[in-house]
Amino acid sequence: MLQLDPHAEKQISDHGREAYPLECCGFLIGQDDQANRRVLAVRRAKNTRTDAPGHRYSISPEETLATEKEAHLQGSAIVGFYHSHPDSPARPSREDQDTALPFYSYLIVSIHGGHLHRLTAWRRSEAGPDLVREALSIRTLTHSAPE
Repeated sequence: MLQLDPHAEKQISDHGREAYPLECCGFLIGQDDQANRRVLAVRRAKNTRTDAPGHRYSISPEETLATEKEAHLQGSAIVGFYHSHPDSPARPSREDQDTALPFYSYLIVSIHGGHLHRLTAWRRSEAGPDLVREALSIRTLTHSAPE
């Protein structure tokens, strides 16, 4: 299950609305204890796609590495990524399916006409290459120290 703090949810939906009609993207930062993945913070990323930023996103490896280092210093890690689907459903596109990495969660925020429509979570299936729906809980979370 992916657990998302309401403040993080607001930051993601705000980013999607601000970027509309282009896709926004960013990092989900938190902790993973195997049973539950807790997103305690989000960090906006630059969408580096120049060919179709209204329908695709990409995050540079340099930004990902810098964010991972920063999260590690705070006792957390990148547990996933988020991106928006302007005027499209909050379900993975074929490109989302093809580029998703194992382990990570993927939040998709659907923005219709500049307004939040829906937020869904996805994860690569252990049985195959497709993304499958991940349970999503939005509630206030606390940061626990790493062991």
